[in-house]
Amino acid sequence: MSHTNELGLPVGFPVPDWKSAQLPPRTPMQGRTCRLEPLDIDKHAADLHAANMTDKEHRIWTYMGYGPFETEDDYRAWIKAQALGDDPLFHAFIDLESDWRCELSPH
Repeated sequence: MSHTNELGLPVGFPVPDWKSAQLPPRTPMQGRTCRLEPLDIDKHAADLHAANMTDKEHRIWTYMGYGPFETEDDYRAWIKAQALGDDPLFHAFIDLESDWRCELSPH
C-alpha cells in the first residue's frame, strides 16, 4: 500500500501516536568515555579551533555549510552568530580520559 502527502508525493506509512523527540538538555551529558557539553565560546572555542586546524587540507569541512576558519577570532565570530541558538543545538564532545575538547556536533 502506498501513501502520499497533501501534495500527492509518495511518503512512508503513518505512525500512530507519533511524538517528536525531546531536545537534548542544556546541561552536560556524561557517558562512559566522553561528556557532551553545550557549546560555550569561552570554554571550548580555542581547543576546538586548534583541533580543527590539525586538518591542514580542510577535508573535515567538505560537506559542511560553513568553515574552515583560519583564525580563532573567525571561529568565535561564527559560533556567536550561528551556533548558540536553539536549532540546531551545538555540543562539544569532551574525552573523559584526557579532558580534551575533540569535536563540535550539531544536534
